[in-house]
Amino acid sequence: MKRKEEPLLSVLIPVYNVEQYIENCLESILNQEYTNLEIICVDDGSTDSSGQILNRYSKKDLRVQVIHKENKGLVNTRKVAISVASGEYVTCVDSDDWIEKNMFRDMIDFAVLYDADIVTSGCIREYTQGRSIDGDLFKPGLYEGKKLTEEFKSRMMEKDVGFLQNVKTTIWGKLYKTELLRKYQNQVEDYVNVGEDAAVVYPCLLNAKKIYVSGNNYYHYIIRQSSVSTTKSRKEEKSLKCIEKILEHEFKKNTLVIANSEYQYKAISLFNRLVVNPESVVKIQNNRVFPYDDILKTDRIVIYGAGRYGKKLYKVLSDMGLHIVAIVDRSLSNETTSFETIDEAEYDKILVAVLKSNLIKEIYNYLLSVGVDKEKISMIKSETVMRYFEC
Repeated sequence: MKRKEEPLLSVLIPVYNVEQYIENCLESILNQEYTNLEIICVDDGSTDSSGQILNRYSKKDLRVQVIHKENKGLVNTRKVAISVASGEYVTCVDSDDWIEKNMFRDMIDFAVLYDADIVTSGCIREYTQGRSIDGDLFKPGLYEGKKLTEEFKSRMMEKDVGFLQNVKTTIWGKLYKTELLRKYQNQVEDYVNVGEDAAVVYPCLLNAKKIYVSGNNYYHYIIRQSSVSTTKSRKEEKSLKCIEKILEHEFKKNTLVIANSEYQYKAISLFNRLVVNPESVVKIQNNRVFPYDDILKTDRIVIYGAGRYGKKLYKVLSDMGLHIVAIVDRSLSNETTSFETIDEAEYDKILVAVLKSNLIKEIYNYLLSVGVDKEKISMIKSETVMRYFEC
């Protein structure tokens, strides 16, 4: 019989065509120092050998439960997983990621000791070459009562250049009381195919009574190379509207007690739109490129940043007929140019095509260090957020 301080932890793993990664994921969970687990793997109609691998693991370790179902997407898969979860606490692990062996031990200890509704962890982003730390920016420790309201909930998204998120809004990398996650996961429509984490995590954070920030980075998030679709999608727009409706409701409920509530809702919504569907935001207004108001329609533009957002923005601006000199990035690829090869006379503005505040500042400082005039550098600023919703 397990001691009271060792509650059952339900580990939810949505699985779809990850035969290259799923074994490493499962091994990192089965080898956890904390062993009182039920591991619920939901195979969302995989067409590779993922399902067979899951079956093999379920025979090897009785803690592994496998559910096979027809393909209905990530939101539905998570709903199925949490519907059968019987643990007092629950956590989510994506099937292509892996975790440190002390993650569950530490997070359960924090949850039990402080009766926390949520325990957070940052992550280590694993690239093909190299890695980077992506942790929560809040000071580690317990947030409850006035401290939770004023120092955490009022500062999840802060005003800055770009978007400054003090807490990671991924559903993974956190431990939740099961009923809290179940409630807010079930309110998201199955058709949502983008921003599905934010639609669940923000309501959970806003309605939690106690949140413990671990200050640790237990979770290894694998960055997989994939092509970025630039095709307009009605389904994506429908998803964004669903998410915006959920977030608006949850933030408005808390307007009287949470400072900065309106800004946070609007900043999160704009961030999601820029990531998923920038063509719904980027436009020409008064001969300037919104939301980069210091760029004129006639300017010669260098786009700095070839990530998902940068690639989509390049396509949107090109389709609008703007003069794109080049797309550059620190990590060179077939699609990018080395910034050092571009003469200053060839461009009027450098558009920093990243959204996260820390990366914008890093690129800005680099450009200054190589002699770029600061007046030539264009970035998204916090005042843009409010003006977008006034349009």
